[in-house]
Amino acid sequence: MARVSDFLEYENSKECCPLISEYIKRIWEKIPSKREMMDSACGYFNKIYPGSGDLYVDSLNMMNKFDPEVLFRGQSNAEYEIIPRLGRNSNFIHEKEFIEIPQTEKPDFFKPGYRPLEKLALLQHYGIPTRLLDVTSNLLVALFFACQSDNGKNGDGEIILFFDMHSYSSIYPLMEAHADSYSLTEGRCLSLDAFYERAFRKPYFSDKQYKSLYSNRENQIRGFLHPVVVNPPRRALRHQAQQGKFLLFPNEIKQNPDSPYIEASIAKIEKDSPFCRCLKICGEHKKELLSELSILGVDKVHLFPDNVDVFSSEIVRNLTNRQTCMRGY
Repeated sequence: MARVSDFLEYENSKECCPLISEYIKRIWEKIPSKREMMDSACGYFNKIYPGSGDLYVDSLNMMNKFDPEVLFRGQSNAEYEIIPRLGRNSNFIHEKEFIEIPQTEKPDFFKPGYRPLEKLALLQHYGIPTRLLDVTSNLLVALFFACQSDNGKNGDGEIILFFDMHSYSSIYPLMEAHADSYSLTEGRCLSLDAFYERAFRKPYFSDKQYKSLYSNRENQIRGFLHPVVVNPPRRALRHQAQQGKFLLFPNEIKQNPDSPYIEASIAKIEKDSPFCRCLKICGEHKKELLSELSILGVDKVHLFPDNVDVFSSEIVRNLTNRQTCMRGY
């Protein structure tokens, strides 16, 4: 908990504005206009799947009061790629086991009524590789994670800004289908027609309006072009404290002369994608930024409220540091 003395001591120790102010300014400058987002998205999608970019922008223009959401992710190493743990190394081939074994071994944690997306969020919380990537709506939380050491080294970190341009209501059942991909595809390449035919039999596609919407080939393709932001129930305290959401990664979509198909893989988001911007956090600034964030209440104790070990170690560290400062004074 911050005290008045913390602010006064920090103010007296510096001759300029807090470093955090400079980084927030730099991040704000990276947010493009809505028009710029849409134009760049159009070109990006047309390269992935010819003609899909114009369709994508047309669908956005049909939304009332379209206003993209800005989300953030902090990575301790600026060299890290933007991809969930499931897409790293050879993890993807084990997706079925990652999902089903915990449900079998720990049935008390995974209730029968949980939908696919809720299961993935819970698995992610317990450290199982999934196709979810953690993001937050709180810039300061992302900055905190970007300032962490990477395997004991304080190299450059990175904050990634994501621009969510989807309509939650129209893609809701497709979110569940993406989360359920391991069972729909059975870990193999599959035609787009076969994927939706199987998905339509699931409870999350029971509403006829959604089946009608995704019977349209253009909408079927659009649903696989890019990860989508999802916000499943926040059952974990740390997820609430970190104001967390997720990026849900679909299987890759490919085009052949006859019909589109999806591959048994997920792809990373390129850092030059129109859906994100990146800002490097200098490794030499990490310690100072963490001190400033702590004064603002952004620290391990507050971001991991359900972890007693973190709480205990931080209490000991804070009291020890305070006692050392008093002796030095």
